Amino acid sequence: MLEAFDYLGKIIAIYAYSFAFIGSELVGSRLEFLFLFFVVAVLTFNVVVLQYGFGRLASFWVSIALLASIFVYDFWFVSNPAQKRTFYMPMFFEGFVLAVGYALYKFECPESFCRGTRFV
Repeated sequence: MLEAFDYLGKIIAIYAYSFAFIGSELVGSRLEFLFLFFVVAVLTFNVVVLQYGFGRLASFWVSIALLASIFVYDFWFVSNPAQKRTFYMPMFFEGFVLAVGYALYKFECPESFCRGTRFV
């Protein structure tokens, strides 16, 4: 029960950030209000679907799809080169570093090469 509330709090925080991002970044875009509507609609969907057993997995992938489409639209159609250089390139680099670190953690690479130590 508490895990569901924890996950719900994280989802609400991510959607609040996304709503603020869309409201400030996509000003003047044709799809600004459509994306704002989808953020609220998908958040409502996530709150409802979390009541079921498959809810966490479904809400995770629906959220990933929505947020990826928002960032891809902003990257390709709205951002100018300076915004891409100052926001998206560091974000892509940090995401890559986090993905590599998570892969090393998940596949237990430090433990594979150093038998006497454990990754904490």
